[in-house]
Amino acid sequence: MAYRERVGRNLGERAHLHFDDGAPGQQLDLAAVLGQAGGQDQLYVCGPAGFIAAVLGKGGEAGWAEDRLHKEFFPAPEGEADHRDFLFSEEERAANTRMTVCCSRAKSARLVLDL
Repeated sequence: MAYRERVGRNLGERAHLHFDDGAPGQQLDLAAVLGQAGGQDQLYVCGPAGFIAAVLGKGGEAGWAEDRLHKEFFPAPEGEADHRDFLFSEEERAANTRMTVCCSRAKSARLVLDL
């Protein structure tokens, strides 16, 4: 899994990892997790398109209002990004091949994202 070590270092025991191709007992029960949320909670999801679709679909099935469901992609930028994330290493930021749009900004006058 990409970033597994980094997630563990940064979050410790607060991080819970679930894998689609792992043992059934460790897989994420989206219906149970989303069913516990309060009426004002917001749902933010990022990752592969299939994962995003599954999470948002389960959110809809659980009765989450559309305006409480949010998604983010990690697009490839054209221009210079001002990386403000805590995910990518300095080398990954310098490569400028992707960015976290939820917290990063543009350093250049123009920033084009390949979505």
